[in-house]
Amino acid sequence: MGRNQLMFATKLSLVILLFGFISGCKIYDAEKYVFKKGPADQEVSIEETHWGEMIYKKGEYEFFPRFYTLARSYSSPNSRIIIYSAKQTSIYIESVEIVSSRETYSDQIVFEKRFLLDKFNDEKKQAYTSIELFDHTNTDLPDYWSEGDITVTLVYFDHAGEEDSIIFAFELWKGKDIAWPT
Repeated sequence: MGRNQLMFATKLSLVILLFGFISGCKIYDAEKYVFKKGPADQEVSIEETHWGEMIYKKGEYEFFPRFYTLARSYSSPNSRIIIYSAKQTSIYIESVEIVSSRETYSDQIVFEKRFLLDKFNDEKKQAYTSIELFDHTNTDLPDYWSEGDITVTLVYFDHAGEEDSIIFAFELWKGKDIAWPT
C-alpha cells in the first residue's frame, strides 16, 4: 500500500470513528447467519441481493431464506422464508428441517399444508408469501449457536404435484458491527 493510500485510509478511519462518536453509534461483537458457499446444485440458480443475501431459483419458485436474524446478536432471534412465483398462486410445503454443523442437533417443522402466495411484490412483479420458521419457541437456539453453521432443508411439492426439496447452508459469522441509535 502506497503512502498516499495509507494516509487516505487513516483519515477515512478517523472520520468514521468521529462520526460514530458524534451520532451515538457503537461498535459491538456481532453474530449472524450468512450464506455458505458450497457445491452448486445444477437445478438451482442463485441471485445475490445488494445486502449479500441469496435468492434461490428452482423451477417455478424463488426461495428467499432469511436466517441472518437467527443468531444471538438479535433480541428476538427468528427466521423465515419468502417464496415468490410469477405463475403460481400457492405452494404445498411438507416440512422444513434445521441441522447443526456436526449433525448433533436437528429440529423439524411439519407443515403439510398449502400456502397461498397472496401478496404481490411490485418491484419483482411476482406473487409471494412469507412463512415464519425457527425461533426460540420451537428450537433450542443455543445448541445451534454452540456448533456454528447450520443446514436447512425445505421439502415441498411443485405445481405438477411432484415432491421436491431445496437445501440452504449458512455459516455463523462472528465479527464487529455498528449499532445505530434508534
